[in-house]
Amino acid sequence: MTIIQNQSGSLITTVFLISWVGTKWSYLTAFIVVTMIPVALVFISMEKYIISGFNSVAVKG
Repeated sequence: MTIIQNQSGSLITTVFLISWVGTKWSYLTAFIVVTMIPVALVFISMEKYIISGFNSVAVKG
């Protein structure tokens, strides 16, 4: 993964894991796992509140 900052100050992220030459499956898999870990931790820690929110707006009857 390459992160570049342009002249206006915004960040440009480019992932060079899939190309016409081939796919680097080990890097792609590691990138996906590392990306999913924070999402999973947030979901696990907030699961009680998410489910209670679903139940509070559910139509009953």
